[in-house]
Amino acid sequence: MSHVDACVGTVAITLEHKEKSLLLNVPRTASLGGFLARTEIRERLRLILDVPERFTAIEVRARDGKGEWERFDARFAHASALADCASTLDGVCGIRLEVKGDDDDAMRVDSGSGWDDLERECRQSFFNGVKEATYATHASASKAMTMTRESADAMWAAAQRGDYEGLRRAESSSAELREGRREVLPVRVYEVRDGSFARAVVVSAPASVERRDITVGDALRQFGVDLRDVRTVISQGIEIDLDFDLAKTHEALRHVDGFLYLVTHCGTSS
Repeated sequence: MSHVDACVGTVAITLEHKEKSLLLNVPRTASLGGFLARTEIRERLRLILDVPERFTAIEVRARDGKGEWERFDARFAHASALADCASTLDGVCGIRLEVKGDDDDAMRVDSGSGWDDLERECRQSFFNGVKEATYATHASASKAMTMTRESADAMWAAAQRGDYEGLRRAESSSAELREGRREVLPVRVYEVRDGSFARAVVVSAPASVERRDITVGDALRQFGVDLRDVRTVISQGIEIDLDFDLAKTHEALRHVDGFLYLVTHCGTSS
């Protein structure tokens, strides 16, 4: 299985808004906010969930370990990581949207719909990740910062659409960014404790580890994760053994932005 094969596919996300719900199949590589801001998706949200066309603020909530809805800023996270964090028995990730529209008490916006701002912010967050991964592997982000607009647009579109051909072409751009890299790997680790999806936290800082003779467990230990407390590790919907070679795991399961996302489920099962 190639790296692109692992990225292709969708995850099931149930969106709730004002006591209405909609099941969406979201590309694994798409950021939640970027996907929702797509013209055809926002129209479905308007028609089915009564999400306003214009809004001043949007919040995302997810279940905590006790089943209560809690604020969880997942707008910029890609769908695969969200699903790995949720790790539900039925495979469906539940998200609640809270939207302040122009008819709410919040301050009105005079330009833009809110969706355009959301898409722009998600794109910026995505390329910040690309730059961070490039910096980690080259001690410089210049390669990412000098990408042509055409290459950047194609990479962003491929991530949001999640189609095989688009991702395959985007991989060519990613390969150029990885040329001449140092012996480190960009890794981002989410820790989910006691089944609380809403309280998933990023524990990986710094964001890179040495690539030589390092296992997934070694990397998690470097990030301060207590391996005695780890129940499962998931990446791209695949359960990862702590003894897996980190470099091979990164090569097979890295995200479009160049990071390997490892979701650790710790504590007792909920």
